[in-house]
Amino acid sequence: MLRLVLFASLLIFGAISFSIPGVPIQNYENGNKIKVFANELDSIKTQLNFKYYFLKFCEPSNHDTSLTNENLGSKLLGESTQITPYNVRMNTTEHCQKLCTMKFDAEDVKNFAWMIEREYYANLVIDNLPAIYKSSTGSSHVGYPLGYKKSKQTNKEKDEYYIHNHLTFKIEYYPQGNSSRIVGLTIEPKSLGRLPPEVPTKATDASKKQDAKDTKDTTTPPSESLDTADDGTEGYCFRHDKVSGKPDAQKLTTGYISFSYDVEFIESNKAFGSRWDTYKLLGNENIHWWSILNSFIINFILTAVIGYIMKRTVGNDIRQYNELRTSEDIQEDRGWKQLSRDVFRPPSKALLLSALIGTGVQVGSMFFLTLVFCCLGFVEHSYRGSLLTTVLLFYTFMGMFAGYYSARIYKMFNGLHWIKCTLVTATLYPLINFIIFCGINILLVFEESSSALDPSTTFALIALWFGISIPLVFLGSLIGYKKQAVQNPSKYNPIPKFIKPQPMYLNANVLCLLGGLLPFGSVFIELVFIMMSIWRHSFYYLFAFLFAVLLILVITSAEISIVITYLQLCNGNHRVWWKSFFNTGSIGLYIFCYSIFYYYTELEMIRFSSIILYFGYMFAVSFTFFVFCGTIGFLSSYWFIRTIYASIRID
Repeated sequence: MLRLVLFASLLIFGAISFSIPGVPIQNYENGNKIKVFANELDSIKTQLNFKYYFLKFCEPSNHDTSLTNENLGSKLLGESTQITPYNVRMNTTEHCQKLCTMKFDAEDVKNFAWMIEREYYANLVIDNLPAIYKSSTGSSHVGYPLGYKKSKQTNKEKDEYYIHNHLTFKIEYYPQGNSSRIVGLTIEPKSLGRLPPEVPTKATDASKKQDAKDTKDTTTPPSESLDTADDGTEGYCFRHDKVSGKPDAQKLTTGYISFSYDVEFIESNKAFGSRWDTYKLLGNENIHWWSILNSFIINFILTAVIGYIMKRTVGNDIRQYNELRTSEDIQEDRGWKQLSRDVFRPPSKALLLSALIGTGVQVGSMFFLTLVFCCLGFVEHSYRGSLLTTVLLFYTFMGMFAGYYSARIYKMFNGLHWIKCTLVTATLYPLINFIIFCGINILLVFEESSSALDPSTTFALIALWFGISIPLVFLGSLIGYKKQAVQNPSKYNPIPKFIKPQPMYLNANVLCLLGGLLPFGSVFIELVFIMMSIWRHSFYYLFAFLFAVLLILVITSAEISIVITYLQLCNGNHRVWWKSFFNTGSIGLYIFCYSIFYYYTELEMIRFSSIILYFGYMFAVSFTFFVFCGTIGFLSSYWFIRTIYASIRID
């Protein structure tokens, strides 16, 4: 236990000092072009992502809106990065720069209004740094809102929608000699009504010329600027209300709508390595520190208490039992000692249990390696989809461990159909998840979401599964099954021992519920942060904390499983194999129940497809933890049983 605590502490401090989320440093000299990319349109109310150009935004002059290089993870997440026509150059301030003028038809207006109604945000990226929008209430959000709605005052009136057609880029930079590094990016969206049609401007003239060529839409060169007042102010860039003197807002309606932008550069003393600090979830590490410290203290006390009790109780039982065996007195065995000829009896459906154990080892190896790579800085958060890609690759290549351990367990249970066991190990967990994802994907295709998998991505997943994962499972299974079977301390009798009625507190259902409660409590706080990161579109990259929580979960699950198994053995119940798996695997039930609670208290999903997507993914997550923690419970109980029965003399 002490070694695990020290190892986790070293990883936490080492990761915080070494792993800095970001990208390789890029320096910009004055006047250098800074590319502006657009990611997906997203909303916490629907959880359905759409490509940026699903709406009618200004396109580059060559109309090349092709996607940039994407990895498998970004495709699965529906994160698409596309080129935008914004002309931004380092340390070059731009004022009221016209982007283009677009002609909106009824369908364009309908699409924009639908997304404004559902609070969609557009995500722009500069130097791999997502833009942040700071609302008037002081809250921050990644991306900027597409517009806003003015609700009707009476039943006769209709709701009015206004589009944010003017963006102000505020780019923070850190001077580095003759060049600069970008360390911050915020966007201020505005809705600005443009000049009346009768007032000629460069932009409107260009629009008329282009309209003669193409009546569907008009686009002016991105470098062309709107007319401004003589004093350089933005007085003539848009209409003013005659009463208030404030700029008119741009109502979302059919016709021509112009888009423009400003660019401001702000010198900052923020170091490049700290530029991602702004995106930290809730902006407060203290909550994580206190949660980890609290969990460590509880876990340490629990370990000490259980270790002391088990050492005294089990130690005395073993000593007394061995002393009686050396004497001539013959006494009947009591407690767990009377089960020496029954406890190692193979359980029913041993093949399925062996396959689940192998899958749990595979998932656990994936968790461990992924978090180690994240802590050491090999998985950069700014590379979109890199985390999910890493998870998929590690899961695929850990298939050998799944095959090996399932074969070893199955052979220990005297199983004969090792090929069937290997097939179940290789297909059970992936098939369940694949069915869930296919069902969700059908809904995403129907919704025209960018998260829907295209045929090439689906083929890549199938290729990883059948081309790499399944062969590795068979290879590991072949190696494991060829090895000599694990020799247990005692053999089992042909006829199982009668199990007396168990007290209520040792009822299987009660133990199952109690067994998953403490492991769930040890990870609850971090689970809240992860849920917020996934479903409320916040950033999470405190992987050192997450690694520490994973260690706490493993230790807690192992301890609880050992205690429950010992209580069952003391009461004459030798059927512990499946129970040891379900006792700690029930954490999956708690996670799914919490997801239901989280849905009703934190989320505002308004579409049926969004609800199916949410609960489908949460079921997959819950099933994953069921298999992972169930495997920990089984292996720790098996180790404990082997240890205590190997310590007594069995005739």
